[in-house]
Amino acid sequence: MKRKSVLLIIVSIVAFLLLLSIVMPFLFIGKPTNLCTIANQDANDHKVMIEIFDSDNTSIFKEIYIYDGTRYKDITAKT
Repeated sequence: MKRKSVLLIIVSIVAFLLLLSIVMPFLFIGKPTNLCTIANQDANDHKVMIEIFDSDNTSIFKEIYIYDGTRYKDITAKT
């Protein structure tokens, strides 16, 4: 009986520490933010191209958006 109690306490402590290590960063830092943010200060139409390169200078991500004054439309599939 004593061995079960010790094992239960150890498992509980490990589970608590694991949960704490997952939750603590969110408590101190907050939720993750976006990788990229675009802020527009006028009502003109804009075309925005987002391209990410790897360490070999090869494009691994490319998307094109058009801002029509109210929202961004993804036109990547159309180009």
